[in-house]
Amino acid sequence: MGRSFNALWFGQTISLFGDYTALFTIPAFALELTSVTSDFTNIYAAENLPTLIFGFVGGVIIDRISRRRLAMVADLMRAVAFGLLALLVASGRTEIWMLVGFSFVIGSFAAGFNSALMTLVPSLVRPGNLAVANGRLALSQQIAFATGPVLGALLVRLTSFPIAFSINALTFVVSALTLLLARPLTRQPRPGKSGFLDQLSEGFRFIWRTKVLLYTVIAAAGANFVTALFESSIVLMGQQIFGLEDPFSVGWILGGLGTGGVFGALTAAAVIRKVGIGKVAVFGLVLFGVGLAIMVRQRTIPSIALTGFVGFIGVPWLNVAIVTIRQRVSPDAILGRVTAASRAVAWGSLPLGALTAGYLEGNFFDLATLAAYSPLLMVVLGLALIPTVVWRTR
Repeated sequence: MGRSFNALWFGQTISLFGDYTALFTIPAFALELTSVTSDFTNIYAAENLPTLIFGFVGGVIIDRISRRRLAMVADLMRAVAFGLLALLVASGRTEIWMLVGFSFVIGSFAAGFNSALMTLVPSLVRPGNLAVANGRLALSQQIAFATGPVLGALLVRLTSFPIAFSINALTFVVSALTLLLARPLTRQPRPGKSGFLDQLSEGFRFIWRTKVLLYTVIAAAGANFVTALFESSIVLMGQQIFGLEDPFSVGWILGGLGTGGVFGALTAAAVIRKVGIGKVAVFGLVLFGVGLAIMVRQRTIPSIALTGFVGFIGVPWLNVAIVTIRQRVSPDAILGRVTAASRAVAWGSLPLGALTAGYLEGNFFDLATLAAYSPLLMVVLGLALIPTVVWRTR
């Protein structure tokens, strides 16, 4: 794949461990301050809201400045933010609203980094290797998902929350340094001379005109809307649905689920070559929805892990397929805007899903009911893609 991509891949793998360690440590620390579902969903919504905001302006910025430089700055700023959080927690004066504000700051720089990363990868590898490159990044993500929460649980058990957050900060420093070695194979094209507002809308217009992008973005938005309920409330689910009194047991369950994602990432490129990239996107979405719906009905750790393993195979299948389709059909000159616009819609549904879950749980349904039936939306969306151009895309 080349030294440049391998450098980026290594750094991204390290920073993903920081991301997924925080997936456990932040809600685990919040549990020491509150047990109200809406507090957890507010933290999650604040972290993901910047993706929606960034999608409307960030794409123009990505196409106007160095994508590699933007990713480096975003990494360094996340390191600073986690370092400040470690100091704040060590002071013993943390309140829940502070975690909400911190999550928004972290999410803002994460939104910039992730969009820059997805537009940088095509310049580091040959076009025929895109699916393989995205598969390797997805593999790192799933390994980090499988082990990061476990690592977070161990860090907190053996040390403290401030030390865990400090280690998070160091992972982003490493990622920023490795980006110095990620030299693009091609020069980043300059955007046209049209005005900011025209360039701003160009990414959204391209998605609207390109049906395979439009349908996959809508499907991803629906999947993330449901995923938000699980990710924002996973610690509470461990107690209220699975009956796990020790919240650290959730870290071990997440580790078990992540092994399914690792298997999916290892097989994504091969399955795409075998059956077609569009079909893999559909299979991944349906498999993820069915797996979650069955998983929340289990009551033993082995059965939870097994059904979750099967469902999580679909996550990298879906993600690798969607990202590769977008990178292949979008002109490089507007790839930043298309990527940011796609993420604004697809990932912007995360805060909406979290806030909706918090509202419904507080007024209409209990957490177990929401978790049991919301994954069916993924299944419906996946089946709805079969008659479309997505299913026929190879």
